[in-house]
Amino acid sequence: MKDHSARGAGVILLLVFAAFLVFNIYSSLNEKINYIEATLVTVEEYVSLDAVFIRDQIVITGNSDNIEYLVSNGEKVAANQAVCIYFKTDEARDNYKKLVEIENEIEAIKAVDAMITSSNDSVKLDELVYTLLNQILSDTEAGKITQANDTYTSIRQVIIARDAGLYSKDIFRERLSELESQRTYYDSLVDKNSDTVVSPCSGYFFSSADGFESVLNTDCFDDLSDEYFDKTYAASDPSENVIGTVVNSFYWYLAAELDDEHLYDFRGKEQLRAYFPELLASYNDFEVENIIKSESGKHYLVLKTSVMIPEYLNTRFQPVDIVLNSYTGVKVPIEALHQKEGKWGVFCLEGASAKFKSAEIIYQTDSYYLLEMAESSSKGLYIYDKIIISGKDFKIK
Repeated sequence: MKDHSARGAGVILLLVFAAFLVFNIYSSLNEKINYIEATLVTVEEYVSLDAVFIRDQIVITGNSDNIEYLVSNGEKVAANQAVCIYFKTDEARDNYKKLVEIENEIEAIKAVDAMITSSNDSVKLDELVYTLLNQILSDTEAGKITQANDTYTSIRQVIIARDAGLYSKDIFRERLSELESQRTYYDSLVDKNSDTVVSPCSGYFFSSADGFESVLNTDCFDDLSDEYFDKTYAASDPSENVIGTVVNSFYWYLAAELDDEHLYDFRGKEQLRAYFPELLASYNDFEVENIIKSESGKHYLVLKTSVMIPEYLNTRFQPVDIVLNSYTGVKVPIEALHQKEGKWGVFCLEGASAKFKSAEIIYQTDSYYLLEMAESSSKGLYIYDKIIISGKDFKIK
């Protein structure tokens, strides 16, 4: 009786052991080595501040009724360059529109005439029509209605030229002569009943004013205070009959208040990179112009740039992310970092073996590290190395 019980218990233990052995073999066979390819990334540490845009800007005033702008917002203008036309009568405005149509047609005819050599030059004309149609589509999607209308005029002339039965050099010369006579006539009518407004200086033109022109200019650096950084600060009302403004400097400035912690961070910096998250996706590099201490004891960082684009020149108050430090290295998950013989590094898969590659830690977070990249894969951790994250049963070199 006892012999049968002992044999039964032994069989059970043997079966349990066999099942355990099979499970471990199965697990080992199915546990793959997980790895990632080493990639080089850049991480930026930044501080977020509320900033004020400061620039020197001249207001252009005049009769702002019934005008037509000749330049676009943000466009660079020269001193005494015409920026808009004031029409004394509605008829004068209509004559101006007719004049513009005539000038566009003249330009279109000259462009077509320069491209073709004979009435059978249809291939070039087809290519030109295709190009102009794409231009109209692009202008329309971008909201450039005026440019789209101009391109339409050009297409109309190309289509005329495409009709081989009607086209000839003589016909186009006759039409050009007729249009030039009309241009002279309408030009004289416009001159009699309109006035041209010119820019008082060279710079970048805008068709509006925000009322801060006399407050947020470079003169304010002598007296920076909290009120300059308050969006409710009572700026002077925009002048009446404002036609536009001209940013009349090659530089504009960014000012932001610094607390004691940030003051230490910016000491000794000569150049800084900044992002405007609510304005643009791209960054801009600024020179550090100064760190000013106001009478109240507060410090203000002043940055300078010569990058002149409409987005920068048509705003006043913006949040800004200023980069304090930048780190570039191989990004490694925290679980992949190991220590061997007192050195930190990672195991990299090479065939069926794993090679330990030591590397300096240059930046770390709660989830990953940035490790210094070697000059080549043979000298240490390098891009495209296969960094082992998890796995077992591989040989270690």
